[in-house]
Order: sequence, then structure tokens, then C-alpha cells
Amino acid sequence: HTAYRRQRQMCIRDSHTGVGTLTREQMSNGHRNNINGAGVLTMLAVDAQTNFEVYTIGAVEVSVKAAAADRIILDGTALDDADKATNASTAGDAAVFRYDSAAGVTASTNGWTDGGA
Repeated sequence: HTAYRRQRQMCIRDSHTGVGTLTREQMSNGHRNNINGAGVLTMLAVDAQTNFEVYTIGAVEVSVKAAAADRIILDGTALDDADKATNASTAGDAAVFRYDSAAGVTASTNGWTDGGA
């Protein structure tokens, strides 16, 4: 198989709609989550392996919600526990989530905002 075909297979495998709870696999090892439908992705409780990416395919609104006792530090600003980081509903929106501490994650984005609880 060519490198292009392998990459295409990976993108198809990793694409999903934007509704539901992320699995531990989807939240670990730099996993790339390509989202092609609007909705909320809910994180499991963070652990030291939490390290994942979210990319939107198409102009869809996507939020990533922290678990009840966790918080997201969104582009340097700490959100309240269990708040959501929400994109701007444009194709190619991106967010990288990395373990920060037992209290939550840091998120580096291209302009996502606090989506509230």
C-alpha cells in the first residue's frame, strides 16, 4: 500500500461524529480525532496518558467537555470544572489537549472559546 492510502485509511478510521464519550484510546498517545458532525465530546477523567487532538472536518460546531471533577486550561485561561471548550464552527478548527495535572488538561487551539457547563 502507498503512504497516501495508509493515511487515508487512518483518517477514515479516526473520523467520527461529534457526539458521545471519548474512549481512553481516543484520549491517549496523541490520538487524532477527526470530527465530521456537530455535538459534544465528553472526556473521561484525565490521567497521565491524556494527550489527544481534535480536528473538525467541515463547518461543524464541536465542544469538548471535561469530566465532572476536571477542568480545561484553554489557551492559558482556566475554565470551571466540567466546562466545555467550543470551536468556531469552521472547517479545520483544531485543539490539542495535554495532561496538566490530576485536576485536568491544557488545550492549545486556534480560537476555541469557553462553552460553559
